[in-house]
Amino acid sequence: MKRAWVRSTLFNLSFYSWTAFACIVFLPGLLLPRQYFLWIVRAWISGCTFLERTIMNLHHEIRGAENLPKTGSYIAACKHESPYETIK
Repeated sequence: MKRAWVRSTLFNLSFYSWTAFACIVFLPGLLLPRQYFLWIVRAWISGCTFLERTIMNLHHEIRGAENLPKTGSYIAACKHESPYETIK
């Protein structure tokens, strides 16, 4: 149990440090066109995913993507089992 506490604390420190760094460095990105701004958001998410995989050994799985329509609009109702997957 002690090991989980250490990994959790290390992840939280890393996550908040990465988020603070990204907020400062990517702040001028708010003035960029939408496609470049979305690149910045994806970069932040990639950093969070890297931290989740390396520190907590947390992986995610997407089931049923083959059932989504190729064209047109749809609503996806997701079953979230942890707060970490809301970023995904």
